[in-house]
Amino acid sequence: MESPNTKQNGEIEAQLAELLRTCAENEENQRNVDIAHRIADLCEQKGDLHSALEWYKYTSALLSNTDPGLTRKAFEVELKVIDASISEDEEWLREHSTSEKADEVRKDLDCLKDRKAHALIDETRKRVRRNPNDFLSHFELGEQLLAAGDPAAAIPELQQGRKNPKVHYKAMSLLGDCYDQKHMFDFAVHSYEDACKEMVKMDDLKKEVTYKLGLLYERMGNRQACLERLKEIYDVDYSYKDVAQRVEGSYAK
Repeated sequence: MESPNTKQNGEIEAQLAELLRTCAENEENQRNVDIAHRIADLCEQKGDLHSALEWYKYTSALLSNTDPGLTRKAFEVELKVIDASISEDEEWLREHSTSEKADEVRKDLDCLKDRKAHALIDETRKRVRRNPNDFLSHFELGEQLLAAGDPAAAIPELQQGRKNPKVHYKAMSLLGDCYDQKHMFDFAVHSYEDACKEMVKMDDLKKEVTYKLGLLYERMGNRQACLERLKEIYDVDYSYKDVAQRVEGSYAK
C-alpha cells in the first residue's frame, strides 16, 4: 500500500511537471507571477531548496523586487540552503575529522557560517533602513553585529534596540558585552548594573547578567564586588555554572 508521504510527493511532482510544461509553452507563461510563485512553493515542499530559491528570486524579480513578502521568503529559503550545507559539513567532520580533506571542509564551513552571518546582517540592515523606528530590528542588527565581532557597530543599534520593551534587558546585557570587548569597563559595569537593578526577578537573564558583572569585577581587581554578585546567584540557584565553587571557596581561605 502506498504511504501518504509517497502519494503526496507524487502529487507534488505531477503538479510541478505540469507547471513547468506550462512555463515552457510560451514566454507569457514564463512571466506569469502566479505560476512562478507556485513552482517555487512546490520546489520548497519537495525539498529542492536550490530550485525553490531560484524560483522565488525569479518571482520577486518579475515584480521588480517590490513585494516584501516574496523578498523575505527568498531570504528565508537562502538561509535554509546555507544551513543545510553547514549541517552537511558538520556531519562530515564528525565522521572524518582525521581525513586529509578535513582542513578544506573546515575552511568551507567557516565560509558558510560567515556567509550566513553577513546575509543576516544585510537583511536586518535593510529592515532598519525601511523603518528606522523598528527598534526590534535595531536590536537584532546589533546582536548580529556583535556576534560577527564588530562591537563598535553594534553599540548604536543596541542603544536603539533597548527602546523595545520586549528586548530591553537583553539589549542592555549585550551593550555591556560590547563595552567589555572594547575594554570600556566603566561603561560595561554601568550597563550590567542598570540591567540588574531594573530586573526584579532572578530569572535566567538576570543570572547571566549578574554572573558577567561578577566576572568583570574580578578582572578589574575588585574581588569583593565579584563575590557579592555571585552570592546573589548562589542564594537562589546553587547549581548555576561555577558559582557554588567560587562562593564556597572564598570561605575556605
